[in-house]
Amino acid sequence: MKVSGQIELLIKQREKVDQKDFDLEAWKSTATALISKIFGKRDPRVQTILNLKIDYGSWALRDASSTYDPVATCKNIARDVMDMSIDELKAEERDDQSDAFTILNNHLTGTQMRDIQAILSIKNKKILKTDLAAKLQSLKAPLLAKILGDLLEADKK
Repeated sequence: MKVSGQIELLIKQREKVDQKDFDLEAWKSTATALISKIFGKRDPRVQTILNLKIDYGSWALRDASSTYDPVATCKNIARDVMDMSIDELKAEERDDQSDAFTILNNHLTGTQMRDIQAILSIKNKKILKTDLAAKLQSLKAPLLAKILGDLLEADKK
């Protein structure tokens, strides 16, 4: 699964925390499965999620002047875990993109790079693919082979 798909799933999982009918135990089971799949079963976030509980037995609850809200505290931790995971994946995604741009910068002229960046900013995916294909076809085969080789080598790291 691509990083963008993983981010999307984490965002959906985070949104569940704010639903009116939030069920902590159901949320924990799906959240741990998702985090385990993305980051591995031994990731500390899995244990953090499993340790979440709404503690109604706290001394803070017995104190009438207390502002402690066990449900809100639990939801805040859940949100923080999801936000941290999303941020980590976004940073990883930027690193992957910067590797590709670094490789392209090493092989293309400034004008060619500006043209490709302009094409990549197109919102319509169909036009983007057509324009990008046309731009890449205008490059010479040996240059394309070098770029592809470097991209594949970088992907192995």
